[in-house]
Amino acid sequence: MLVISLGLVAVVGFTTRQLACKKCTKSSIEAGLQQEQIGSDKIIGLGLLQVLTADTLTSDLHVANIQLEEGSYLHWQTMPGGRVIIVTEGEGFYQSKGKDVVRIKKGDTIETFPGLYHWVGATPESGLEFISVTSKKSDALIKWHETVTEKEYRAAIDLAEAS
Repeated sequence: MLVISLGLVAVVGFTTRQLACKKCTKSSIEAGLQQEQIGSDKIIGLGLLQVLTADTLTSDLHVANIQLEEGSYLHWQTMPGGRVIIVTEGEGFYQSKGKDVVRIKKGDTIETFPGLYHWVGATPESGLEFISVTSKKSDALIKWHETVTEKEYRAAIDLAEAS
């Protein structure tokens, strides 16, 4: 799945949703992918979401580019089909429930199993950009949970600074 995702990002980039397939009977090209702001019910701070795959693909993959501003972090979440996170820019934090926070940076890859309770965020000094690859095997790509508290985020910063 990771190789397919990286290939998709390399070939498609951030300008088309679906490439024309010479052997396919039906295909489309959508230029100028739109970015949308991540809703305040899902993030502390500011972030952008750019969906890179069309809902009409025959694959069960959903690929998105997510950009978080410095000090921004997503709420606790689970992916019923699991998730692969590929960090493409910046530095941030990743934590699964009950585990130590992990500092992440450009080039890091994280794979979560289906239903893993986790959050992702940028450091106070650096924005974070990553590709998120999830499975559409479930009716919901993502289930949002409670807000990561300021205390939890500060604890992540303290742990990262101590190491």
